[in-house]
Amino acid sequence: YPNDIEGFYELYTWLTDLLEDDDEPILENQVQPAFFHPAWSFEGLDADSPIHFEKRAPYPVINLLRRQQLDSVVEAGLSRGVVVNKQIAEHNAAALEREGYRALESWFRGVHEGKPAP
Repeated sequence: YPNDIEGFYELYTWLTDLLEDDDEPILENQVQPAFFHPAWSFEGLDADSPIHFEKRAPYPVINLLRRQQLDSVVEAGLSRGVVVNKQIAEHNAAALEREGYRALESWFRGVHEGKPAP
């Protein structure tokens, strides 16, 4: 899927639907997939927004996260009055904005060329 974002998105949709299917009790509410793809982009953002890199990886990747652990982190944050998901998104956005699109794109290309990260 490196050059097929549409196919990767179909896989994303299929796997997400499967994991959320109430008829699949083995994995029901146990796993949450996190998808990353070199061509991932968010709708509504400028093409050169560094925020796109939040869901990008040099190669297509699917991480399977244990939902129980995610829920524990979210609940712990809420008990302190912190919305962890929002805090993480804001932190990531600020870090990516600081780096800037051009620097991130250059580093990203460098990964495929065997160049070390700055």
